[in-house]
Amino acid sequence: MATKSELAEIWARKEGISHEKALKLITSLMETMKEMLIEGDEIMIRGFFSARVNIAKARTEKNFLGTGRDIDVPQKHVLKLRVSGKFQKEVREHAI
Repeated sequence: MATKSELAEIWARKEGISHEKALKLITSLMETMKEMLIEGDEIMIRGFFSARVNIAKARTEKNFLGTGRDIDVPQKHVLKLRVSGKFQKEVREHAI
């Protein structure tokens, strides 16, 4: 697993920039993507992934672990991420 800082270090070496600059760019990208999703925009980076926020409708379910009575589950926002098939295939074929 790579942390954000480790990812920035790898990117900095590849691009010939400072670790601080790479970390700032990664942080800015992450913040921008988060803001877009919060505002209801979908993000699609072809060949990599797509992300959007869906609304899970309110529903009634059984409380199987407790009394068995019906419980109301309120509507909520759910983040949906989908990795592209091409990207998945490349990772599967080259994963160690």
